Amino acid sequence: WAATAGGEFSLGFPLSHNFKPNKYEDGDLRDASDRKGGNFLVKAGRSLGTWGDIEIMAGWTQSPRGVPTGVSTDTHRYWRYSAWRTAFASTRLTFDANALNGQIQIWATDQSNTLHAYDDASRTTQTQSNTYDSTWQDDEYGGRIDLESMAVELPKGTLKALLRADFRYQYHLSQVDVY
Repeated sequence: WAATAGGEFSLGFPLSHNFKPNKYEDGDLRDASDRKGGNFLVKAGRSLGTWGDIEIMAGWTQSPRGVPTGVSTDTHRYWRYSAWRTAFASTRLTFDANALNGQIQIWATDQSNTLHAYDDASRTTQTQSNTYDSTWQDDEYGGRIDLESMAVELPKGTLKALLRADFRYQYHLSQVDVY
């Protein structure tokens, strides 16, 4: 088995020394390029002896972040992700029988985020007609079966059968709340 965890924190990334400050960017750290978040991954496996192996895995990430404002156009948007999440789980069984081997895998993922559009660079007010909150979610459930037969020698060559079957179900939701 294995487990990992991590985190990130950044006030923002520095702009090039060649950057010339303008009314949209002061030239120090890139405005709204901050990030903070955490993640973990857990994975466990077990040998089933000569029959095969089984593995289970799950993970999660959350990383709210800023979205830098464009500095080279006259159209400026002031955005911020207050939520940025991914979660997943999967299991896989591999097997090796006398005449047939392969694997069976199933999984589920959930990705979602919330984006806020603000009036100005302070990213605190939402009073103008172009401000909104946007929620997005994307879920996927699926599986895969891989089967492979043992090779059979024939007078004119070798015969081996392979089969892969995939199935997926996806759900997508996006919603904009305009103010």
